[in-house]
Amino acid sequence: ELCLFPVPSEFTPADVREMCSEHGVLVAESDITIVQHETNARMGANIRLPSEVLALARRVIHGVTWHGQAVTALPAVELKVKTEVLRRVRATLRALRGPVKGFRSFHNFMFETSMDDPTAKRQLLHCAGGDFITDVRVGEEEDWLGEWTSLTFSATDFGPQQLRRMLGALVAVTRGTEELSYIERCFDTVVMPAPAAPAESIFLDSVDWGTSSRGVDWRSEAHVNSVTMESVRAMIVSRVTTEARQLWEAFLARLDSGLTRQHLSDELASAATEGDV
Repeated sequence: ELCLFPVPSEFTPADVREMCSEHGVLVAESDITIVQHETNARMGANIRLPSEVLALARRVIHGVTWHGQAVTALPAVELKVKTEVLRRVRATLRALRGPVKGFRSFHNFMFETSMDDPTAKRQLLHCAGGDFITDVRVGEEEDWLGEWTSLTFSATDFGPQQLRRMLGALVAVTRGTEELSYIERCFDTVVMPAPAAPAESIFLDSVDWGTSSRGVDWRSEAHVNSVTMESVRAMIVSRVTTEARQLWEAFLARLDSGLTRQHLSDELASAATEGDV
C-alpha cells in the first residue's frame, strides 16, 4: 500500500484517484481508502498498488502540491516505522518537560553542575516534535541527505549545553540505545551527564518579549518582516541538513558504542586507579 496525506476531510476516493491520474498513476477507486492518520490526526488515503508500481508512484506523487498543501507519499511499512519513531520522540519530550508547573534540576543536562546547584534549576515551558520525518534530497541528482524532523524547546533561558544534552538524551531513547526511564534517571541524584548532540543542529528560532508598554509587538517596532523571517529560517534548515549530517553520523556511532554509559566507565577506571575493584 501507498499512504498519502494530508487529504481534505471532505474528499472521496474519486478525488484521490483524479489527483493520482493527473500525475500518471492509474488506480481504481475501489483500491483507495480514506483514513485518519494516527500520528497527527490528519486525513489520508491508503492506495493498493502492485509492488512494481509502488516506488514509481511514490516518486511522482511525493511532494506535489494539492489544494495548497504538499503531499507526503509513503509505503505503509515505512509509515509504520516513522509513526513509531515519532511516538517515541513525543513520549521522551513529555518526560523531559516533566511537571507542568515547578522547577527541577537539569544538572545532568548541563555542563559540570550538581543536583544542588541552584543554576541547574530550570523549567521547560514548551517542547514539541516536528509534524513528520522528511526525506531530504538536494540538487538535480537528488543526493540523499537522510531523514530529518524538527524539535522545538522553549524556556525563559537555557543553561550551558542544556539543549544539546536534552537532544542527545532524546535521540538515545528514540534510537533504542536507552529506555524511556533513562530520562527520569537523568533527573536523579546520580551524576550521569547526558551526551551532547551536535551543536550545529541547534538554532534560535524565535524570541518572545511580549508587547511594549504601548501595546505594540516588538517585531513590528523592530521592522521584522515575516517573509524575511521564513526565508532565513529555510536557509538555516538547509544548512543544518547539509552541514550537520556527518556530525550526526559520528554522534550516533558513539551512542551505539555506549556513550550514555560513559559515567560507569569513568567510575570503573577511577576504582581501578584506587585499587578498589
